Amino acid sequence: MKVLTIGNDPKLHEKGSAVRARQVEYGSFFDESHIINFTRTQQSEEQIAAHSYVYPTNTKFEPLFFWKGFELAKRILNTDPTGDWVVTCQDGLTGILASFLSWYFKVPLHVQVHADIYSPHYQSGFKSKMQLFGYKRAFKRASRIRVVSERIRENIIARFPRTQGLIDVLPIFVEPAKFAGATTDRGTDETCTFIMVSRLAPEKQIDVALKALAALSKKYTNVLLKIVGSGPEEDRLKYLASELEVSDYVEFVPWSEDVPSLLGEADVFLQTSRFEGYGLALHEAALAGLPIITTEVGLVGSWLNDDNALVVPVGDEHKVAEAMKSVLINPRFRAMLATESHKVAPRLNKAEYLRNYVESFRLALKK
Repeated sequence: MKVLTIGNDPKLHEKGSAVRARQVEYGSFFDESHIINFTRTQQSEEQIAAHSYVYPTNTKFEPLFFWKGFELAKRILNTDPTGDWVVTCQDGLTGILASFLSWYFKVPLHVQVHADIYSPHYQSGFKSKMQLFGYKRAFKRASRIRVVSERIRENIIARFPRTQGLIDVLPIFVEPAKFAGATTDRGTDETCTFIMVSRLAPEKQIDVALKALAALSKKYTNVLLKIVGSGPEEDRLKYLASELEVSDYVEFVPWSEDVPSLLGEADVFLQTSRFEGYGLALHEAALAGLPIITTEVGLVGSWLNDDNALVVPVGDEHKVAEAMKSVLINPRFRAMLATESHKVAPRLNKAEYLRNYVESFRLALKK
């Protein structure tokens, strides 16, 4: 089986990145793995593993992504016109091209859904509407669909009954052993460190956390908010921290692949997103033994819920501040939440996970 992936992750071109390593591992299970990656900066075509290849589009003007992507796909698929190909897409925008390729070359379409696209908080703005447009086209043609949560599966089936029986729920894999060391004693420092690990993007609503911190720090000074990540909102968030006069209580940390060490230095994990697909950072925080404050997104409502985390409404800075205060002033409550979420966090078997991942593609080919 040969797989052609239409993707758009710039980290795929970074040697040593987790995204690249994951694609190398996935590619080892296929006869060939070809990835067309939508890129704006100049990158080179390269072979990243024995049978895995990456092809950047190098197109600054977004609509040209599709034309260049089609030209690359035609070149790749024509190397073996009668081969067992599966085309897969990573989101709605890449789904527009993948759906067309599936129709034009008469090959099965495998769709991957990582975002909670039918959340009321997702469906705003031009890009979100384009994502939904692409997903709708893809769902109508898909031979198989992989989603990262049961919530997403149910929402798709409700709108596209033909997908009943075609959807595999397979969350993002987390290696439990990586976080074993992060659950050790965090010391007796009187300062309570809240940590956010996130891309600094509008949908993460980190401004809500900063406003909650502003309210909290008026009475409690033994608090620190550590924001780990990078993204388009970084300058605005730093300015907002200054405007809210909480710069002394905030530390912006550049993105690092060593998430377990960063979590090990914190006391509480905080997430204020408008929407998530799965919520990888929540799973990692639970494995690291951190108490969690989160909005009701992604995996919240499954194994992570009101019994083992503080779940707050989306966009409600006052509720976030109240939750932060409750764990700040009550270390025993903090410890109880940490114990409960750590206890129920899924420990996935990697070999079984990879078998299920590959099987999703094989089922697409059979369809």
